Amino acid sequence: MQLLRELERELQDADALSAEITVSTLLGAARRARPDDPAGERGPTDLVADVVRQAGKVRRPTSLGLLRCLAVLGGPGERDLAVPGIRRLAAAGVPEPDWTTQLDDVAPTGAWTVHDVYGDAATIAVEFARPCRPHALVVLVDHTEGGIAAGAFLEDDPDDVRTERDRQGQDPLVVVEELDLGTARAQIEAAFRAVDTADPADVDDDLVATRALVLARLRALPAADPAPPAPRPLDEAALVGEFLASPEAAHLTTNATVERCAALIVAHRVEAEPANPLRISPGTLADLLLDRLLGADLSDDEAQAMPGVVLAWTRFTAGRTTLPSVARDHLVSAAEELADTYLVARSYPEFAERGPELAMSYAGDLLDDELDPAALEDAIARRTFAMPYVGTTIGGEDYPSLDPADPDDRGLLIAGEHPEYHAVLDDPFADGEIDGVNPRLHLAVHEMVANQLWDDDPPEAWQAAQRLLAAGMERHDVLHELAGVATELLWHALTDRGPLDLAAYRAALDGLDALPAPRSKRSVGRVPEGQQPLFDAPAAVPPRPTVVRGGGQGTRRGPDAGSRRATAYQLKIRLLGTKPPVWRRVLVPDDLTLAGLHDVIQVAMGWTDTHLHDFRVGDARYGDPGQLSGGWLDDSRDEAAVRVDQVLPRVGDRLRYTYDFGDDWEHEVLVESVEPAVGPVALRCLAGRRAGPPEDCGGVWGYADLCAAACNPDDPAAADRLEWLGHPFDPAHFDREAVDERLGALDRRHPEAGDRTRR
Repeated sequence: MQLLRELERELQDADALSAEITVSTLLGAARRARPDDPAGERGPTDLVADVVRQAGKVRRPTSLGLLRCLAVLGGPGERDLAVPGIRRLAAAGVPEPDWTTQLDDVAPTGAWTVHDVYGDAATIAVEFARPCRPHALVVLVDHTEGGIAAGAFLEDDPDDVRTERDRQGQDPLVVVEELDLGTARAQIEAAFRAVDTADPADVDDDLVATRALVLARLRALPAADPAPPAPRPLDEAALVGEFLASPEAAHLTTNATVERCAALIVAHRVEAEPANPLRISPGTLADLLLDRLLGADLSDDEAQAMPGVVLAWTRFTAGRTTLPSVARDHLVSAAEELADTYLVARSYPEFAERGPELAMSYAGDLLDDELDPAALEDAIARRTFAMPYVGTTIGGEDYPSLDPADPDDRGLLIAGEHPEYHAVLDDPFADGEIDGVNPRLHLAVHEMVANQLWDDDPPEAWQAAQRLLAAGMERHDVLHELAGVATELLWHALTDRGPLDLAAYRAALDGLDALPAPRSKRSVGRVPEGQQPLFDAPAAVPPRPTVVRGGGQGTRRGPDAGSRRATAYQLKIRLLGTKPPVWRRVLVPDDLTLAGLHDVIQVAMGWTDTHLHDFRVGDARYGDPGQLSGGWLDDSRDEAAVRVDQVLPRVGDRLRYTYDFGDDWEHEVLVESVEPAVGPVALRCLAGRRAGPPEDCGGVWGYADLCAAACNPDDPAAADRLEWLGHPFDPAHFDREAVDERLGALDRRHPEAGDRTRR
């Protein structure tokens, strides 16, 4: 009965559209609970059946309205279950809500699609007329994943949808087309059939919630014309011959190697898209090179020849389309970049087995240096020695896919190599040593050595490592030898209060040869008798700021249970979907509420706080009570009633923050460190990258378009976008000091008590 009461409360002041959204979300949640039957072929779920039975016994208008809505949106099983309850309540004289008369009063008025010129992705929109509430159904389709629906929503202002359509249509790489209603229905139904056959874990919750309403709207559309007959099977051999005889392939030396490469390309494209194997796009190129061909059984000659043949295929297929020249140029650039990735991944199978993107983590920036093959191989060997792992477990928390090219991720991987320290790292108040070693300082120097090896700066570090490896020393012992040299340098610089003597450091590395026995952790960095090594944290040297990386339950109170120690949280705020990534690193107090964290994110990212927002932590949702509608669909808790340390107690914990439900800006907030502090913790911006998106620019895709326009202001379409923006925009610009100053002003505006910011 509790669920029924929540539903009725949601429907109390609803109109037809909001009632449909409520019921569609109920049906989606019910189907999500039965993942083995995504299409609902086994009839209504127990959850829906219980709600229908209870509603049929409650003589209230909202119960009758709920049943009416289930009969419209549900499948045959739900409709058959709801109808007896509707008849029973109607016979008892229960009045219907006013909005139920509009449930069937909906008529399609037009449809159109916006898609990229390559055919990788499309947006399909259908407009509907309804008394007092016209609206548009918008479905996003991803053709690189078999034409699956990647998102769907209803927009209650069709004018806004048309405005966005017209804005995107100014892009030379975007096509706007009118659709007849039957074609729109057929395309959306196909996209949702792909959803029903996908792994439920890969389907977005919002898509599941709107599914029933989308399918109900499709039933209001006319059926499509019969599909044209399937094309005749393609003569693959003839297509290979046509390709190799084309001007685009004239530079290739036609031999058995090139012919087999061409045959494989054609065969894989026919398998992927039998109806249109000549379709070419950045997505099809990535699928071809990094999925299908990367794992193919090729000889060394074929593997080396394949990128050149793919590049010729790209020009061949692009020349047989109506793509504009800018799109063709973009394709060639994409093919060249993917070819580099393919060659590196092919040369290092250990990378390819875990995904070709890993190859670019280790070698992507090296390709720009145009190294000869031997130098490239040595550079990759250096980096794989410095960081041979891409996943780890820390204190029970799994990190399966870290990026070794990211210094922050390297720090996590190094911590994962030292499980003996995880318990200490998990406790921000832990102090002292383990077996004579300060764990945090030990890991700090490990990070320093790994960064030097990764960047080959100084090159003497890798040269010394190679000598020690050749002498039979194990990798971890080699790292300790390098760390020992670095420790002595740092010790003398700190105690003498002088600059680092880099020439002496290089000379010490040059003189580092195999020792009779490798140094222990305790002996690493040992200095003259009577002095303490840096790894033992001498009192005279200010310790490096602690970076706590671990799992398990973190401690938020010191040993004295009667007093609460201030704790500083270092958070990384990442705007998801942006490439290159937009992120900020901030320092906040542990007693900051989520309401205060909302303010911090707004300032740090440059938002104006003019749209709705919410936080999601697992299944829990938090927001501003002034923005919440209540009810089970929006089961949000007051963001001012919970602190950061209550929802993010451990290093590595994450939450999602969504801002502007139209543009749908998704932020990930990650706890990077938790440190004890002396006195109050001020809000600080420690680092960041790139400018935050302007408000109302159209979400991640619109922001990408705006960045492209800023980089090419002479293009007419770009000029229109920049004119809409109304002010200069440099996507690469980030002013840390300015953000830090604004956070300081925010901190001063919020006293520590009596507001929604701190508790």
